[in-house]
Amino acid sequence: MKKVMFIMAFVGVSMASAAAMAAPTVESVYMNVNGLVCDFCAQSIKKIFGKHDTVTDVDVSLKAGYIQVGFSKAGALDDAALTALVNDAGYALITISRTEVMTPAEAE
Repeated sequence: MKKVMFIMAFVGVSMASAAAMAAPTVESVYMNVNGLVCDFCAQSIKKIFGKHDTVTDVDVSLKAGYIQVGFSKAGALDDAALTALVNDAGYALITISRTEVMTPAEAE
């Protein structure tokens, strides 16, 4: 019985690790934005960026006035597309900076 439980636990951990590695983020984009003042603003931005297949996560900091968007290996949006999304949502984009993120497979 202990062997069966050990094997089940091992398989579960292995599956969780594989799922985490299935959609690695390869680029994060940080945007300083004017006009982010409330939770509705944050939810609106998350909804807009969440419509894109390549977006893996969106984080909005109202206090700092930034948006962080993570993209999958399929590719990030270019600066013009990011600017258009933010402007169309009614906010003023100040700066864009990009950061490459090492995927779990590359870290090994």
